[in-house]
Amino acid sequence: MSLEDAPERFEAKIERAAGGCWRWTAATNGKGYGLFASGVTTGKRGGSKLVLAHRWSYEYHKGTPIPDGMDVIRTCGNVWCVAPRHLELVEPAETQQRAQRARRPRRQP
Repeated sequence: MSLEDAPERFEAKIERAAGGCWRWTAATNGKGYGLFASGVTTGKRGGSKLVLAHRWSYEYHKGTPIPDGMDVIRTCGNVWCVAPRHLELVEPAETQQRAQRARRPRRQP
C-alpha cells in the first residue's frame, strides 16, 4: 500500500450510482462516513493513516489541499457519496446552517 497506488485502490472501493453519486463500498465510521487508507504512513508501526474518503476524494480530484478549519460537504446529501462533482468546500457555520435546513420539517400548502 502506497501513495502511488491510492487512486486505483480508491476506485476499487466505489460504485457509480444514480444521479452521478459515487457510492463508497468499503469501511465506514459509526456515522456512515467512508474511511480510506491513504498510503501515508504513521506511527512507529508504519501503518497507513485512515482518512475520510470524501475528503480524500476532494483533495485528489480537485488537486488542492483542504484548508484548515474548512468542511467538505456533499451537495447530493448522501453520506456515502464521494463523487468530486458532489463535494463542496464550505465554512463550518455553513455546514451547520445546511444541516438545520435539512432537518426542518416542510410546511404543508
